[in-house]
Amino acid sequence: MNPNYISLKKLRKPELKLLCKENKIRGFSKLKKQGLVDLLFSNLYPNETKVNKTELKEPSPEPIVLKKEPLPEIEPLESLEVKVLFESEEKVEEPTEQPIEEPTETTTTPIKPQKTQEQFDAEYLTLLKEKMEQIKIKNEKKKIKKEKKEKEKFLDLLDPDVIATINNLIRKIYK
Repeated sequence: MNPNYISLKKLRKPELKLLCKENKIRGFSKLKKQGLVDLLFSNLYPNETKVNKTELKEPSPEPIVLKKEPLPEIEPLESLEVKVLFESEEKVEEPTEQPIEEPTETTTTPIKPQKTQEQFDAEYLTLLKEKMEQIKIKNEKKKIKKEKKEKEKFLDLLDPDVIATINNLIRKIYK
């Protein structure tokens, strides 16, 4: 990378903005840090690139090419006999195969009948109504809270002397 570009990247955003002001560069106020770095670099070093020319000339490594070789043919084994040797020379009897008994009783689980489209629609509508009711209640609670806050704000704004004068005026009117 170009050392000038790297040095600009190391600066913080306020420092970059100050550089823009000092060099009378326009259009920097809303840019993020990377945008400021790019703008400053292009204005301060117009004949340079971010990447050094030596970095550009380096050849890229050659791609590795894998050769496809056919897999050798392997004959499948029908049975494989494994003998285990123990430290002691005791003979181990090979287990004899015993027929496995299959269970005679079969259990079946009852299949639930599928719902018809009408049943599904009815359940869906019921859930929708419940959800709408919940939303309605939630909105009413929010509205009540908001009204309560507005009343409190209004009462907080009034000075006790003003409230006393208003009460006196009301009493005079109704006497």
